[in-house]
Amino acid sequence: MIRKGENIIFKKIKKRSKILFFTTIGLLFILIFTGLIFLFEKNPGFSSSKINQMSSLVKKVRNLEDNIQTNQNDILMLVKEYKEKTGKNLPALDIINLSEEERLLLEEKINSESNISIKNLLAEILSKKSEILELNMHVRSIEKFLPKPHIVFEGENHYQIAMDYLLNVKGVENKEALALVEKTFLFEPIVPGFKIWNFFSGGEFGSFISQGTASVSPNEVSRMEKRKITDARDIAIEERDIMANDVQLLRNKRDNILRQINALNSEKTHLLKKIEELNMENESIVKTVNSLHYIIDTRSNLIKGGVLKGGFLRSLKLQAISPRLFSKSVDLRSVSTIILESKDLKVNKLRRITVFPKFYKKNIDYKISFEKNKKYAKLTILNSEKLKNERIVISVE
Repeated sequence: MIRKGENIIFKKIKKRSKILFFTTIGLLFILIFTGLIFLFEKNPGFSSSKINQMSSLVKKVRNLEDNIQTNQNDILMLVKEYKEKTGKNLPALDIINLSEEERLLLEEKINSESNISIKNLLAEILSKKSEILELNMHVRSIEKFLPKPHIVFEGENHYQIAMDYLLNVKGVENKEALALVEKTFLFEPIVPGFKIWNFFSGGEFGSFISQGTASVSPNEVSRMEKRKITDARDIAIEERDIMANDVQLLRNKRDNILRQINALNSEKTHLLKKIEELNMENESIVKTVNSLHYIIDTRSNLIKGGVLKGGFLRSLKLQAISPRLFSKSVDLRSVSTIILESKDLKVNKLRRITVFPKFYKKNIDYKISFEKNKKYAKLTILNSEKLKNERIVISVE
């Protein structure tokens, strides 16, 4: 009876392997055809845009990565079910990325398992692992036709990555880069481990994203963001209804208060105080929204404090820092300059001033002027609307 169960299990694995084999062959034909399109793109017979071709390839990668994620989630559920049924952990150290030795151990365990339910469960785990290996092979074969992707790390955003590619890799002028990025769909927020493929040729720019090594897919991130918006809307509606009910209660109270003059005067004083507090709070919010918040210090202090990171042969980069550190600000409704004095920074002269993040451009978004003795400098904001409610770090050398 057990041998019959084993035959059914391994026939299932063999059948799935055949399906994956033929799927692989089909995918190779697609890739060969796509490669020919890239090689002969100047031939009048091929009219597809490179951007569309890349978008199609990245979409294939995303679909494969979605399938990998689904299989990995299924494996984790199967491993949990195995532990619940047997009270034991599987011998494999890493069930998602089985080594050849671990795979053989799992196959041996399947062969020796007498419980047909557990045997089927282990066979399903091994089958899904085989699918993951095949899918990863498909991903690598498609990526051969794509440029090297940018791997996202903590603190990055799609706009910054796209601009950096156009300005620093392709040498595109800032104005043209801004126009290209403006016309391109940028995905936010991005998660560490995402892969971003940037492409620029013949005046066309494309930026495409896939899951890469991240624990969630772009589609999942998008769904989570939509849920946040929906939840916020529902909360707002609920609060609105509560407030409407509160208004009615206040109207009822008002009728009672009118009959109690002394209580009315006391309540009036209380309400006036609340109105004053709300006005002050509102003014504070308006001021914050219209202000530029900044940190200013010497380059060495900023590196030492972890605000900037870099060093020898490496350009300085702004790190992810708490908004609370931006203790200084200027209200751009009335002030457009920041004055720097060498004595405040405990330096002899102001030789060089750098503004981070660097996507704010000198002489476009701001300009810097020095006094002759280099004891004073002035940072003038040229694009107030762009810098309102933003945070910058001013590095002085």
